[in-house]
Amino acid sequence: MVSKMTMVNLSLIGLTTAALLSLIRVRREITTLRDTLLSRNEELIRRKEENDRLVAELEERSQAWVAQQLEAAKREQDVKHELEAVNSTLTEELETLRKENRRTTDELRDKSTELESTRTFLNPPDTISVTDVISMLHSLNSEISRVAAALSCLFPFRPRSSTAQQGEGVDAEVLMMEEWAHVGEIFGERVTGLLVTMDHRRDTVLVQSMIQAYIGVYVIWLVTSWHLEPLGEENILGDIYDSLRDNEHQLVSGRWRDLTRKHIDRIMPSTSYLSDHFIEAAVNVLVVAGATAGRESIYDAINDQLSTDMTGLLNQVFGIKKAIMQDITSSEMELVSVPEEQPFDETSMETFSGWETGEGKEDFVSMTTALGLRVVCESEAGREWEMMTLLKPTVIVDRQLDELTQASS
Repeated sequence: MVSKMTMVNLSLIGLTTAALLSLIRVRREITTLRDTLLSRNEELIRRKEENDRLVAELEERSQAWVAQQLEAAKREQDVKHELEAVNSTLTEELETLRKENRRTTDELRDKSTELESTRTFLNPPDTISVTDVISMLHSLNSEISRVAAALSCLFPFRPRSSTAQQGEGVDAEVLMMEEWAHVGEIFGERVTGLLVTMDHRRDTVLVQSMIQAYIGVYVIWLVTSWHLEPLGEENILGDIYDSLRDNEHQLVSGRWRDLTRKHIDRIMPSTSYLSDHFIEAAVNVLVVAGATAGRESIYDAINDQLSTDMTGLLNQVFGIKKAIMQDITSSEMELVSVPEEQPFDETSMETFSGWETGEGKEDFVSMTTALGLRVVCESEAGREWEMMTLLKPTVIVDRQLDELTQASS
């Protein structure tokens, strides 16, 4: 029995010990879990505190950022307002400057126009030299001489009338001719009478010389005329120019002359018909000299055979006109034809074919066969004019004409 009880007790003791051991182990685990829980709880508390601190710091930073943004927005708005104010001011100033610039530009354009207009009255350099003008006139005189020589030989001449042969002067029939009046108006009765009474069948030198002189008269008219149309402006323009020359500086009057003639040329109609004046001059001389053909036949023959020469002659005349009336403004240049009966002056003219004038005898000009050229300048003293001959005109004097008459007898 004891043994069974002992065994039972021992069994119970064994069970109790196991239970105690198990309980101890459980308690240890619980303790361990409690420690772990406490540790984790402390960690949570610490993390919560850290999180709260971070949240508070974030909130603080967020508030600071918002404040900064509000301040930046305020500053931006202030800057925007300032910029708008500055932009408005600058826009107004810019518009003012644009208006000022437009006004200045308009004034500058007006002043430039005025300056350009004024500049035309300043002293532009002559666009052609005096030497060139002299050369042009030499060429023109040579061409007039060549054309006159061809014209003088274009038709044969009738023998002198019985009245002329008897030294009784000019036939009444000739005196009634229209050509006689035209030629007499240019050369005077004496020279025109010699043209009628001389025998030109052997020598046409007088016919040629008078054609040259006649054409020369028309050349001077063409060159000096302001307006070649009969519109009444010629005297007005001439009077204005004379007043300018008398009261203004040469640079002003010369420039006015250049501009006026330039604009007159622009409004002028064709001038090709003016070569007819040269033909008319030749016809008048040939008819009075006793050419065998009638007036119309002479005119038609010249127009058919020499019209190109006449046109070329006219072009040369207008070339010289432009040179001395427009291209030369620093001085006044004039073509020279010596009036009939003017005393011969070897300092300003020369004789035809180098004829020697007699010493101690006064000779008088009968006609001018080649045009001369002279320049008229203001003197350094002021309003006085000085003349200088650049090219002497060629003339036939009365005693030389008498010799030609005798030679043809």
